Amino acid sequence: MKLSRFRRPGTSREKTTPPSSRQKLRFYLGALAALILGLAASLYFFFPTSALEERIEYEINGRTPVETDLRDLSLGFPPSMHVEKFTLHIDQPQPYSVTFDRASIKPLWHTLFGRNPGVAIHTDLLGGVGEGAIRRNGAMEVSLARVPFDTPLPAFTSLRLSGNLKRGDLVTTVPVKPATDSHLEATLESVRISGLNSVGIGSDTLSLGAVSLRGSGRGNSFKIEQLEASGGDFKVSGGGTLLLGRTVEQSRLNLNVVLSPAPSLSKDVAELLNLFRQPGRDGTYRFRITGTLANPVVK
Repeated sequence: MKLSRFRRPGTSREKTTPPSSRQKLRFYLGALAALILGLAASLYFFFPTSALEERIEYEINGRTPVETDLRDLSLGFPPSMHVEKFTLHIDQPQPYSVTFDRASIKPLWHTLFGRNPGVAIHTDLLGGVGEGAIRRNGAMEVSLARVPFDTPLPAFTSLRLSGNLKRGDLVTTVPVKPATDSHLEATLESVRISGLNSVGIGSDTLSLGAVSLRGSGRGNSFKIEQLEASGGDFKVSGGGTLLLGRTVEQSRLNLNVVLSPAPSLSKDVAELLNLFRQPGRDGTYRFRITGTLANPVVK
């Protein structure tokens, strides 16, 4: 009598099953991710930043009246560009240069697939902060805050205008065209004019205090809607127009300004004012300023 052979459960050889479709998908996705990561790493480590620096300088120097010098351009992540330092050189009306530290440029992601993509810019400037956005068609928005300034006055190279830009906002398009709309607002603090000794005034400094400016324009014609100063040796109010020229020096003014002397005004400046214009019954001085920035005429 033959006895049937019994096999213990689990001792038989398991048949090899092919990997499931889900496993294959995971494998392909992992390979794709590794490929993308490798390409990104190659881009960041071997990107020709020197060539990009030269290209950016070429574009800015060719499209604007300023010269640019970039230093230490690098790529960041998420995709962005970083510059440790870049300098703008301006020749008119007087040779002048300004240096920006640690600037970053990032894409405006919501515009990349549209017809007018743009970039966002952030930079440190003379201890203050600058931010802005520029689109492909030249539209730009710029905001500056807590930026000190010290620059010669265009019409009087021996005099200097200094202070702090508390806040400044500019919306325009570059280059300016006849249909370009622009808007400017600025608030300045501790504004003063120095170097008065060089024009025969005993007191070397004239304080203007806090200054606010608001204006808008179309094309090269700019309307100054508000110009006010308070807290200094004068209280100032006024407005008018500014017609932009090919250079800053050639820009033409047409302003009406009212000056109200404060008790802190020096005797020398008060006497000089009386030589130009006698005060009105209310004690204010009214002036009209015309001509160019290089050669203004006070009436």
